[in-house]
Amino acid sequence: MKVILLWLINEKGELLLSQRAAHRKTDASAWGPSVSGKVDSQEDLKSAVIRETYEELGLELKAELLTYLGEITYSNHADGREREFSMYSASVTSNIIPELRLNLDEVAEVKWIEVNELRKLQKAGAQEITNVHSHELWKNIFSNLEVINV
Repeated sequence: MKVILLWLINEKGELLLSQRAAHRKTDASAWGPSVSGKVDSQEDLKSAVIRETYEELGLELKAELLTYLGEITYSNHADGREREFSMYSASVTSNIIPELRLNLDEVAEVKWIEVNELRKLQKAGAQEITNVHSHELWKNIFSNLEVINV
């Protein structure tokens, strides 16, 4: 299954985390990337990022604002399905949260977090973080974020 991940980054270098809705089948109530979602058949990756961002956060992104961070295949998800994650980032202002229109069927809430704080939570095995025990996935995420100086 192809999945996109989007990290929204503010001018302070903080990441916007989204908490999945409590009723979701996978990763219910877990915190993770700003946006995540499946890529529809016949859909290119950037289109999926733009669509999912609008569906989950009510935020309209332009394709030229997206920075491709890389890909990783993850086969140890709790539901047993392999995922091919394609990761992107986009810069936004820290005061964007009040402008967001969260789709409460998908996202319960959002918050800013410093990358180092997220690293600490992941290393500590904080159960509220999506796929917290996938060290290879998070290693890849953090190394890709470092490339863009976050």
